[in-house]
Amino acid sequence: MGIRFRNSGSRYEPFNMVFMRMFLQLQKVDDISDYGHQIHIEEYLYKKSLVKKIN
Repeated sequence: MGIRFRNSGSRYEPFNMVFMRMFLQLQKVDDISDYGHQIHIEEYLYKKSLVKKIN
């Protein structure tokens, strides 16, 4: 997901750098392979239907 920050003319001059650093650190988090990561309801229902077919 792309996000664009505009710093020219910003009224939040001292605080925007803190937010940008935090955002860059969050991009490094690998939340896809973690157990319990957020999934879409369609993905959940699909996996649930696969379990029913196997049993």
